This record gives sequence, structure tokens and C-alpha cells, in this order.
Amino acid sequence: MMSTTINPTKERFWRVYQISLETSVRKGAASKAITEYLQSIGFTQTQISPTLLFERGSNLASLYNFNPKSQKTEVSVDFASAGEQTIVELTMRINCFANQPLSKDYEFWAAELDGIQDALDHGYVNPAISDFAAERALWYNVSIMLGVLILTISLTITAAIVWMILAVV
Repeated sequence: MMSTTINPTKERFWRVYQISLETSVRKGAASKAITEYLQSIGFTQTQISPTLLFERGSNLASLYNFNPKSQKTEVSVDFASAGEQTIVELTMRINCFANQPLSKDYEFWAAELDGIQDALDHGYVNPAISDFAAERALWYNVSIMLGVLILTISLTITAAIVWMILAVV
């Protein structure tokens, strides 16, 4: 697991994570583990060489879908060797157009990055953690949206009642 929470940088409407992971497995095995993990959580591989590129989601999904898994996400993976260690340079870009990510969205993205580290460390793929974090973020986002909607409707009805009372007087 990654020891600290990483905050993404903001590039216009993109959130960008850039991390370096160290592993003792060779480049080929690391590439295979990362590819299997990312494909198990819904990414499609768009490029193999020289950089591994993966994509998931839609550019405009943040306008209509509360699930962070539906947002356009791009992952690029590069490898370097340092002695007996393989260094994995990973960049994950998430399109947040017209969407303000909430805390559960950041937890979801951290869970996906932790899944990559787990795949490298243990050699197995566990998409359940990503799926659980996505569902948790989805329902959190829906509950926040419903709370704002209820508050807006309540204030509108209250304002209409006050206006009607003042209009009669």
C-alpha cells in the first residue's frame, strides 16, 4: 500500500496524479500486472510501446453521471531500472469538466492507485476495492446532490409562501 495520500495537481479541468512506484519484479512482469489490473477495473489499453497508455470513461460523463468511474481517465505508465529495482512512473489524468470532485472521489482515485501498488507487490489483481470505492463515491455524490436539491426546493417554497403572505398584506 502507498503510505501517504497524494493530492493531484490541477491542470484546467483535469486532476493529475504523478507517482513513482518501486518494485523488485522485472519490467515485463510489472507491465503484465499493471495491464491486468487496469483492464480488470474497466480501462482499455490504447498503446503498448514505448509508453503503456490506458483510457476509461467519457469526456462529458461528469455532467450526467455521479460515478467517478465513468469520468474520462487516462493512465500512462513508463518503466526504468535502478539496480535490481524497477521504477514505475505513472501518470493518471481525470477529466473533471463541470464537476467539483468530493472527498469520496479522491478516495476512489487513491484506491485505484493503491490497487496498482498491490498488483506490483503481490502479483494478484483485486478489482473489488476499486468497485467498492466507486460505489461509495457514487452514493455519496448522489446524497449530496439530493441534499442540495431538497434545500433548493425548500427555500423556493418558503420564498413563494412569504411572497404570497406579503402580497395579501
